[in-house]
Amino acid sequence: MAIQLIFCMETNKRADTDSIYITETINHWYQITNQVKISKVYMTTKSKYQAKTVLKEIAQKTKDFTIGYTKVIYCIDTDQYEKNMDHKKEFLNIHQYCNLPFRNCVPR
Repeated sequence: MAIQLIFCMETNKRADTDSIYITETINHWYQITNQVKISKVYMTTKSKYQAKTVLKEIAQKTKDFTIGYTKVIYCIDTDQYEKNMDHKKEFLNIHQYCNLPFRNCVPR
């Protein structure tokens, strides 16, 4: 069975800087075959992790992938996490959101 990995990144499509690091990390730890589809969702900023446009794009990519299952991975920059309480709070909110039970916004 195939799998689709949707990476939600806080960059925009034009810059796409996160893809370099994500691709290198994936290739270092995993062997990607034709049974793995890598998809990207560009959030432009980490604060849009639950924006309607982001969730709609995740839902559409999930719906379009009919030969397996989908996992969504949020890639969040944690610079100044230890020093900046606002960053820490935002990260903890995202972490909590990602650990909630499955939401209806993305069909299985």
